[in-house]
Amino acid sequence: MKKIIAVVLFCAVLFGSCAGGSETSAYKGTFVVKTTTTCGACKLAKPVIDELKKEYGEKIEFIEYSLNDPEQRAKADKYETRMVPAFIIMDSDGNEVFKHEGVLPKSVLEYQIKHLIDN
Repeated sequence: MKKIIAVVLFCAVLFGSCAGGSETSAYKGTFVVKTTTTCGACKLAKPVIDELKKEYGEKIEFIEYSLNDPEQRAKADKYETRMVPAFIIMDSDGNEVFKHEGVLPKSVLEYQIKHLIDN
């Protein structure tokens, strides 16, 4: 019995919880992208988003919603936009710090991400 308690305590200290308890997110914020499969501008934005995800995916959470999928559309509706692609960046508290509808150069999106990470 003492060994079990020792193992549980060790896990709790080492991992926060053996049962996968909630931990605070290591992310500095969230980058939400809303697209459709038929949108030409969305197709242009996809490689840029993939590059940003590869570069900053450990520091900021990326969530992509395809509005062609009814389930994803329902989840994406909470981010009010009128056109795609749409980019929404939120801080770790869920406050919207940047929103844009339409295509943007990678440099603009990257600037916004770096600004969020550095603050």
